[in-house]
Amino acid sequence: MSSFSLKLIAIVSMFIDHFAHIFGGTLVFALSPVMRGIGRLAFPIFVYFIGEGFRRTSNVEKYLTRLGLFALISEIPFDMALNNSWSDPLSTIVWLEFGSQNILFTLFLGLLAAHFYKKTQDSRLFALLLPIPFVLAIFARADYGLLGVILVFLCAVIEGKAYRLAVLLAGGLWLYIPFGGTFAMMLMTGHITALGLIALYSEEQGPQMKWLFYLFYPLHMLLLFGLALVIY
Repeated sequence: MSSFSLKLIAIVSMFIDHFAHIFGGTLVFALSPVMRGIGRLAFPIFVYFIGEGFRRTSNVEKYLTRLGLFALISEIPFDMALNNSWSDPLSTIVWLEFGSQNILFTLFLGLLAAHFYKKTQDSRLFALLLPIPFVLAIFARADYGLLGVILVFLCAVIEGKAYRLAVLLAGGLWLYIPFGGTFAMMLMTGHITALGLIALYSEEQGPQMKWLFYLFYPLHMLLLFGLALVIY
């Protein structure tokens, strides 16, 4: 299975998850827990391939710039789609809020931590720079929080697919088991399914359409926001 195929699965599952987040109380009420479970495929796949990108890229600074830029571009569409109270159609539309930040910030901070680790591990700056991305994750309230940034960092710096999958499995248990009951099982099923798909990764890249995955994130948020305006 190529990286393109896995990333395509990730963005489709992410769309399903966000659709359920917005319309779970109306259009897909009965299916919402299942759709949220399907959505758990996205995060481990994205995390794993940020690590792959870190090891493969010849220019980490350019990679960070691109990821950070799209994190900023996506924040308003993210807030518009996911941080409005759609249960109250007369509520004021939220265009930008700072209670939580989109997943691209999580990926960016984890990648930044890996970059600092690689560049400063043998210098005096190591203890000064490495904690910065993790502290920012807490104060910025990035999606998946501090744990999300740690998982990105570990998948970037740990060698060996089996070890990285073990880290992601432990992260999923930490994230989802506290929900308890059937819902936790649905979330973990999606997460473990993603790990199984990653295990099938063939190290092949597939079609070179990296901009598709960057652009999809803000564009699908805008699409869902527009659909919500029409329905609600």
